[in-house]
Amino acid sequence: MAVISVWVGPMSSLALYIHVPFCGQRCAYCHFDIKVLHPRSDPAAFELRYLDALQQELNHYAGEYGGRSLSSVFLGGGTPSRLPLAALTRLTAAVRAAFAVDPDCEWSMEVNPEDAHPTYLNGLAELGFTRLSFGVQTFDDRALAVLKRPHDGAGAQAVLAHCARLGLPHGFSLDLMLGLPYQTEATLARDLDVIAALQPPHVSVYMLETDLPTSLDKTGRGLPMPDEDDQAEWYERVVARLAALGLAHYEISNFARPGFACRHNLTYWQRGDYLGLGPAAHGFVGACAWANHERLNDWQAAVARQGHGRASEERWSAARCHNEVLLQGMRLLRGIDPEHLSVAQRTALKVHQAADLLQYRDKRLALTVKGCLLANEVFTSLLDS
Repeated sequence: MAVISVWVGPMSSLALYIHVPFCGQRCAYCHFDIKVLHPRSDPAAFELRYLDALQQELNHYAGEYGGRSLSSVFLGGGTPSRLPLAALTRLTAAVRAAFAVDPDCEWSMEVNPEDAHPTYLNGLAELGFTRLSFGVQTFDDRALAVLKRPHDGAGAQAVLAHCARLGLPHGFSLDLMLGLPYQTEATLARDLDVIAALQPPHVSVYMLETDLPTSLDKTGRGLPMPDEDDQAEWYERVVARLAALGLAHYEISNFARPGFACRHNLTYWQRGDYLGLGPAAHGFVGACAWANHERLNDWQAAVARQGHGRASEERWSAARCHNEVLLQGMRLLRGIDPEHLSVAQRTALKVHQAADLLQYRDKRLALTVKGCLLANEVFTSLLDS
């Protein structure tokens, strides 16, 4: 198995996550706290109040951590591409005014294909976004309709082809989901053929979660769905096909060409420091972890009252920090240094080695492809030991 080296940012730098909660509609598999903005609800007014609060929270953290630069900025959601270019112009300018930005800073943004007309994509590049991530899920129109995704397969292909021509410094990514209604071995093979033709430098692969309260739990009943065995077999095929396309498996759900791994997410997995702005965002600096209010109105009220939107915070013990380093490090296919494991942890993990869920690779203990499918079992043993 090819394993790419992972980027490690400057130790003094921070990653910045900005949560944009707005969506045009709720997808059938979504269980997050989002704000659906219909035209009659005056989206511009909601966006303005959101941006005002976001700038206040940004300035608060600049006062605390303004001496540290940013190695990555990530706009997630929700649907960040619901924000017009004018709003993003204000937002990116506010970030640059509040913090020094590393010369090679990765500016990432999640984009829905239906929002990504060429003028908008060109505008994002001009604003300095260096990496765009597209929530495609599949190119199969029947599955997209059941998922209540507004785009179709052909439209998504056109968007990704245009993005490839932009030549973004940190590339672009697309999401692929397994376990969808109407998904078959044949439709998955067609999705992979499209990916081969588009040649994205990064792909994320996720399993559809069916144990959460979503509308798909009701509307999907009775629809043909692949079973768990199918999904496991398909995941292994996807790993092999993406490897053949030059996309190395570097994290449980993520694949990239050399140099195109998501730097922002690597900060999480390598337990670096990051700030979280916006409703439902999380932050972690030093040993202090916090979570913002999830609902938009609650977060805005907290920011107005105290300058930030934190609903809770805690200081982690040295033992918890150590275990989190192990847990997050195990998500990466390069694995962890076994010298950092306790005797009890090594003993507990031997069971998973015997079951071919873990293996030694370059003297590091790492998940196998099979282990990626059963990672929660491995993590539970790691933390309970």
